[in-house]
Amino acid sequence: MAEPSKPENDPLDEQVLAKKQALKYAEDLAQTYGALRASEKRYRALFEYAPVSLWEEDLSQVKEHIDSMRDRGIKDVRKYFDDHPEEVTICANLLRIIDVNKSTLELYEANSKEELLGSIRQSLTQEVQGGLKEELIALSEGRTFEQEAIHRTVKGREISVLIRAIIPPGCEESWSKVLVSVYDLTERVRAEFFKKMFGRYLSEEVMTTLIENPESVKLGGEKRRVTIMMTDLRGFTALSERLDPEQVVQMLNTYFEVMVDVVHKYSGTLNEIVGDSMLVIFGAPQEMPDQAQKAVACAIEMQNGMERVNSMNKGLGLPEIEMGIGINEAEVIVGNIGSSKRSKYGVVGSGVNLTSHIESYSTGGQILISESVRKKAGENLRLDDQMKMRAKGVEAPLTIYDVGGIGGIYNLTLEREPVSRLTLVREIPVRYSVLDGKYMGEGDQRGSILRLSPSSAELRLKTALEPLTNLKLNLSDVSEDLTRKDFFGKVSQDQSKNEHCLSVRFTSVPPEVGAYFQALCQYATRLED
Repeated sequence: MAEPSKPENDPLDEQVLAKKQALKYAEDLAQTYGALRASEKRYRALFEYAPVSLWEEDLSQVKEHIDSMRDRGIKDVRKYFDDHPEEVTICANLLRIIDVNKSTLELYEANSKEELLGSIRQSLTQEVQGGLKEELIALSEGRTFEQEAIHRTVKGREISVLIRAIIPPGCEESWSKVLVSVYDLTERVRAEFFKKMFGRYLSEEVMTTLIENPESVKLGGEKRRVTIMMTDLRGFTALSERLDPEQVVQMLNTYFEVMVDVVHKYSGTLNEIVGDSMLVIFGAPQEMPDQAQKAVACAIEMQNGMERVNSMNKGLGLPEIEMGIGINEAEVIVGNIGSSKRSKYGVVGSGVNLTSHIESYSTGGQILISESVRKKAGENLRLDDQMKMRAKGVEAPLTIYDVGGIGGIYNLTLEREPVSRLTLVREIPVRYSVLDGKYMGEGDQRGSILRLSPSSAELRLKTALEPLTNLKLNLSDVSEDLTRKDFFGKVSQDQSKNEHCLSVRFTSVPPEVGAYFQALCQYATRLED
């Protein structure tokens, strides 16, 4: 039996279909809401734990206020704000901060969001109102706002920040949500400060370490044990008087270009350049456990680098120069020294003065170190000699050492040319005076040169002199012009085998005297060691 046919528009089927469609719509809506909730959760998580400071602001009332201004015929918002600064204050009072994240609490040194939001107007400086004006103008023109400013943390500390403000999609008409990011520029400012203060003195590696670890330097000054190096060009003052100013500057620039590179290679701090002298510190501002060894290795490479300096001088038609080096380790005060108008990172203490005394005893090509450096550098040092010196303010004589090399990881040897003196056919008479620091001794003494080399001589003198004694000498029985030419020397530690004779290392010889010595060597009878 055939079933009865249903009407074409059965209300029963339409109800079932409508019910299915409603269920499908409800499911889709539930999924949409679920996705929105998941998206909101992801957004909240990203907002809360972002590594940069984030703010959520509600500027809807501010937007309404600006719209009402335009309704009154105000077209130029900037000019109106400039003419009516009280309007900016009104807008500031209408602004609401909805939320801040954890990075913001850290940046503004707040313990909780409530603490920060409760004192936010006290936390920010007066510059914020000017920034708010620029922010409102940028947002009203549809631009992203960006500006550097100075804010104050909850604890009252000023910080330098970069502020960026954007309106998220969907909020352009209402300004109900404005997302503000605040970037901490304090680290950048600190880096620029360190570069300004230390950039001329430190290697790039040390600069990077200081920027990453600013606590390693205390600008107020502190006591620290450091290794101090002083260098000086022998006879350069007299040499500079005979050269044109351009040549003097050219020689110094060539010299410092090579030496400063070596100092930076060994992480030394070039603390001072005075004339032709350098003061270098190892162990400040960056601590350095092997500072004594580094200083000695640096000094050896600097002395060996003088060959390169003189090679360049020779190519420029300039005379050769020699350098003496003294190294000492001592506890000194290091820090930012000076006044509020002018200051620099420096070192102060008796250890600096002692280093200067040690350096003054060195001859060209020589490195002298104190007992403290010898002990700290350890057994890797090769010591060629030792001697006694007297320092101002110290009663007992001090032992200093002549360094010839260092082993270990450095494995450097001082490249010294052997001293070979020619025995002259006849003795050359000289007059000499003993120098006591910067003061000359009274009267001239007479002596004579027995053996000669370009850098030293063996002299027969009437008085016995201690090693390291400084002498001013003049030739006798020569032309009047040549007699007036002073040359200088230092009594060497290695004494002559002949009785009443002394070895003297020249520290400054004018070219006229040098040419005379060269002529004398043509009459030598034999070469002796």
